[in-house]
Amino acid sequence: MEQDVWIALGADHGGWELKEGLKAELVRGGYRLEDFSHSEFDPGDDYPDIAARVAQAVSSGGCLGVMICSTGTGSAIVANKFAGVRAAALHRLSHVILARRHNHLNLLCLGALEFEEGGLEESLEGGYRNLLELPHRPVEVKEAMVLVRAFLMTPCEGGRHLRRVEKIAQWERVGGGGG
Repeated sequence: MEQDVWIALGADHGGWELKEGLKAELVRGGYRLEDFSHSEFDPGDDYPDIAARVAQAVSSGGCLGVMICSTGTGSAIVANKFAGVRAAALHRLSHVILARRHNHLNLLCLGALEFEEGGLEESLEGGYRNLLELPHRPVEVKEAMVLVRAFLMTPCEGGRHLRRVEKIAQWERVGGGGG
């Protein structure tokens, strides 16, 4: 059964494999989607380019977005440069649900890698040159699908939360600062 919402989907090289798994699950679940990634794995692609395409689709209205890179953070930063986009890099179910209910999140950014806390301490001292040198594991499709399903199925509560979302939109229209 086809779902009501269509999804703008994308991933850079760091999230490409996870995106392919999520894409298969979403299609199997009846969701309509457009994949803004390269059609084949490209180790030279950059998250800003793909996140911008996904965010542009969300900004145009009528869809929700899911973007995947190694951590989700860079993609969220890019996506939030587009009018009307409310993106966040989220990795916990409770945060996804609350972001949809309270912040009317419309672009979920996921990390394809889960980093081990112990290995991150040495990075504070500059003990690495590449993200992939840090201890990590790939995020499994079933883990990510829990977050994506919650994102797609959780409605905004409305009320005071929409009032706050509108304040964000006002600041966006005047270039920040608000009032």
